[in-house]
Amino acid sequence: MDLFSHPSGSWKALLLTASFLTIWSQLGDTRLTIYSSTPIATVGQDVLLSVHGIRNKSQLFSWFEGLKQQNLILSYNVSSKSKKTGPGYTKREEIYPNASLLIRKVKVTDTRNYTFQELRSNLLIATASKQIQVYNGPEQVKITQDPGSDEVHSIQVSANSTLTLSCKANSYPPAQYDWLFNNSVLLRNKDKLTLQGSSLVPGHYTCTAWNSLLKQGLSSVVYIETLMKPSVTLLSGLSFSLLIVIILVGIFVGMALLCVVAYFLRKKAQRYSQEAGGGPSQKEKKLPSVRYCDFATYENGQQLQHQASYEQMVIPTQDVDPYYTFPNLIEDPYQKLTFTTMDIYEQIGPKEAT
Repeated sequence: MDLFSHPSGSWKALLLTASFLTIWSQLGDTRLTIYSSTPIATVGQDVLLSVHGIRNKSQLFSWFEGLKQQNLILSYNVSSKSKKTGPGYTKREEIYPNASLLIRKVKVTDTRNYTFQELRSNLLIATASKQIQVYNGPEQVKITQDPGSDEVHSIQVSANSTLTLSCKANSYPPAQYDWLFNNSVLLRNKDKLTLQGSSLVPGHYTCTAWNSLLKQGLSSVVYIETLMKPSVTLLSGLSFSLLIVIILVGIFVGMALLCVVAYFLRKKAQRYSQEAGGGPSQKEKKLPSVRYCDFATYENGQQLQHQASYEQMVIPTQDVDPYYTFPNLIEDPYQKLTFTTMDIYEQIGPKEAT
């Protein structure tokens, strides 16, 4: 009995044919291999995907995005040598007669699976896939102040406050971050830096993003300025020697001011005591001495006392109160001071004859 003469024979024949086609398709899939022109694709680089295992009797080559062959990029008709673009075409792709696909200046968004499909003359379809990973960075290193997302290049903070900085960069694989202070390593493998207390020192802080796979890095710098009280800021800017000079000058000026104040206070106290005591004290002036003078005291016209004085006499000036100088003379108005003269010729007698 013929296979196709049976009512169900035609269906069995179709199933058998489909089974053979599936087996041949699987065999074809295993024979196709896709190679990339570079093991590490970086941004801006050209990548060529070449296919090995293509048979001579191929009719159509096609490249798709992803594994499900949904978005056609380019196809090439072998017999007509014509090309056809699809939704995945970005004008940076090129297909060649040997089925290779060139992607110019790859981007990060080109990271995906690429599927190649071969339609053979016997209507068998062979496929193969290749994943491309585009490595990049680090790019656009940005330092931000927490909380916040805006990039900063200079920050003013109060002394003894707390400051947290974050560092981010576009990189694949993810970048490693190091912090430097005035070109000296401060912290490694941390994307955040916290400064507080004594560690909050003014200066330049640098964040370096490093791509360990591509062996390249990029940095960004922020300047931190601490705000202090004006007096503290002034003293901190002066040198130690200048500060010592200022202190010594201040001491001398202070002593001079104290002396001037003490002098004026003393003068004021003296004037106050003189005004309280009834005026300035009486002064005495001494006149030249009178020697070899005799003085006698008379009362009611009779001489009471006669005495020669060889002592120095002080005659008061007009400013001196005579009561305090000669109280006895003032009490007795008959007493007076007399000066006698002596005739030296009366004392010398006639020269005796020898």
